[in-house]
Amino acid sequence: MRDQKVKTSWYHKFIGGWKRAFGSNLLILDSEVLKKTPWISVEKVEKHLGLPSQVSEDSFVVGPRVINTLLSKLNVLYQGILLHKS
Repeated sequence: MRDQKVKTSWYHKFIGGWKRAFGSNLLILDSEVLKKTPWISVEKVEKHLGLPSQVSEDSFVVGPRVINTLLSKLNVLYQGILLHKS
């Protein structure tokens, strides 16, 4: 099903290059899962990056603030990665 979504979107133009550039380090998330259950997507990102799990369903609020909460959590994770690599 994921391949079908890629084929019917504009991502199909870029996915080959991303796969060549990132190989097995490429993580593709389903936007529908992100919208409905963002904590599952964040859990996948944490696991993919080898980070301890810090985000749960309770970390999110219902409504339009969900995406802002997700972006905030991902930014914290990203900053942690940068500090860890330094």
